[in-house]
Amino acid sequence: MSKQSAERSKSTAAASTATAGTAAAAASTAAASTSTTSTAAAAKQTPKTVKIGVTSFDNGDAFFEDLRRGREARAGQLKERNVEILEKRTPFSAKAQLTSIEELEAEGANGILIVTPFDTPEIRKKINALYEKGIPCITVNSDISDSKRIAYVGCDGYKAGCVAGGMIKMMTHENAEIAVITGSRDLVGHEQRISGFIDTLRGEKHMAIEVIAECLDDDYKAYEIVQRIALNYPTLNTYFFAGGGVMGGCKGIYQMTLRRRFSVLTFDDIPATKEYIEKGIIAATICQEPERQGAWSLSILADYLLDGKKPENERNYTDIQIKIKESL
Repeated sequence: MSKQSAERSKSTAAASTATAGTAAAAASTAAASTSTTSTAAAAKQTPKTVKIGVTSFDNGDAFFEDLRRGREARAGQLKERNVEILEKRTPFSAKAQLTSIEELEAEGANGILIVTPFDTPEIRKKINALYEKGIPCITVNSDISDSKRIAYVGCDGYKAGCVAGGMIKMMTHENAEIAVITGSRDLVGHEQRISGFIDTLRGEKHMAIEVIAECLDDDYKAYEIVQRIALNYPTLNTYFFAGGGVMGGCKGIYQMTLRRRFSVLTFDDIPATKEYIEKGIIAATICQEPERQGAWSLSILADYLLDGKKPENERNYTDIQIKIKESL
């Protein structure tokens, strides 16, 4: 082989080697790109689980079951977005409610729905502390004053109380001696109803609120309260139930109807109210869309946690509906 031929062979071999190296590098880059794309796709397919805590009462009140049913229906739709619901059910107690909130925090809740929060310094302080830690809270069915909760979903309590006052004026055409039976004076929603009720009746000379009593949404306590009122206020003829305890309270009233008639107004269209509307004890009941409250509050918190979407309104009111025997 001549010297020139040898040099040409070396040149050709070098070019071939360079081409092979370039191809290998390209293949390596393509593999890395494919790996990166696959990793990104995998990450997109398996997003982080978002945990939403819920604390609500477990005191046998059918209203909270209706609210839970609405929430569970929405939770089923959110499963595909990796939303997990952590639920705590508590007795009707501020201490138990606070404990449940602390437990939800310990279990890693990213946000918490507090159904009917007690308006106490301890609950308020906890909500504010959670907010500072990046764990938002939404109050449902009843609000809490001076807190950093990001939104409220439920009935406009004051307006509902005004509606109740207007209904009582329509129901009673003679002197009305009224007993108000509420769940708790530590619940903003119940207090707002009473305030609206009192303001609407203000100036009505033939109407007087004789007593306001707490039953803690307990039917046995409500029954005892009605019995005690019958003894202490023998001419009392009108009852307004601003909270729970309807079954027990109306049972007590029903036992007295053989001797006299009463005007009775309640909240919600739960089985207890329906039963005593059918019996002619309750004239009307004011309803507040519990299933919508459950679904709506969960949607707002899920949007906030998943998409960073802030609530459009701080207070989100459901409709106030009046139901009588003919509309059940």
